[in-house]
Amino acid sequence: MGRKLKEWKDEMPLFGLNGKTGGLVYYELNGKPVVRRAGKVSLKQYRQGENFAELRKHQSEFGMCSQYGKQIRESLGAYLPLFKDHSCSGRLTGALRKCVAEGEGIKGQRIFTQACLARLQGFAFARAYCFPSGFFRNPRLQKVKTGKSIVLSFSRGLLPEDMKSYTRLVLGIIILSGLHYRGKYELLHPDWHGRSFFQKTDLHAFTQAEEQQVQFEAREFIPEDVLVIGLAGLVDDKVTGMGWLVV
Repeated sequence: MGRKLKEWKDEMPLFGLNGKTGGLVYYELNGKPVVRRAGKVSLKQYRQGENFAELRKHQSEFGMCSQYGKQIRESLGAYLPLFKDHSCSGRLTGALRKCVAEGEGIKGQRIFTQACLARLQGFAFARAYCFPSGFFRNPRLQKVKTGKSIVLSFSRGLLPEDMKSYTRLVLGIIILSGLHYRGKYELLHPDWHGRSFFQKTDLHAFTQAEEQQVQFEAREFIPEDVLVIGLAGLVDDKVTGMGWLVV
């Protein structure tokens, strides 16, 4: 945070201090008691101070990843409450931070690429439901030459026993705008950012081990440089379900 933290020496008693007193703040950090001067950093210090440079870079990318995660969740529409758990927001932001670390550009200004978003494969919107990779085999996305369609392909394997009670298979895509950085992050295609397409079908209609292709059609030409992620989910007649990002 740019502040100097003083660590208690091992031979010094702790006295269980935790709080603020005498212009000093006492607390525990990574299992060790520390003390620092109380006070706030001014906006000018934060924006111009060299000791805050790394923090500015971190918060720039963190904020962008948080916004992308929010857009992905909102793009699920009615499926969001069926799929997510209380930890979904934080875990998705964390997964996107790992993606952008492999993106293009310098730290603090890095942007997503289709390749780095591949790290999202297998992300479960609810932590309790692991991605059934044996069921969704070799998932991939392809833009059709007409420029108005995107195809999600995969081979179906065996469905895990604990998932056989579900009756419907949900497949979808979410389109995300690419970015550029000009003092701040800006969307290249704001009108396309967050557009989503879904199809729901009988889970048992898919033939085991055969190649499956689901085509999602837009009403207009899809920009070449947008980013696309695919998702899959299982739902039942009781309006419960589970979902994952698959590619």
